[in-house]
Amino acid sequence: MSVLTEQMIREKFADADLSTITEYAVPPGTVVTPSARAWLIDQRIQLVDGQGGSPRPRVGSKAQKAAANAVSALPEFSKPDHYELLDGST
Repeated sequence: MSVLTEQMIREKFADADLSTITEYAVPPGTVVTPSARAWLIDQRIQLVDGQGGSPRPRVGSKAQKAAANAVSALPEFSKPDHYELLDGST
């Protein structure tokens, strides 16, 4: 098992034209740190599995189905008709 860090990715792409890169393949079993994943997302580079070329799943399939059916505990947002500012104006 190997680890891919943000620093490793930055060094790899130091001389590359990031506007032309759309995907980055990693070997199966590679642990990608959250900061490395965030950097790739910021650069609009999709992280793919090195064997099949498909996006790597973030969670298991059962968890994905549960997340799709999850109900939010937050109240539904409704946009107000007007805003009252601290000075009393609207």
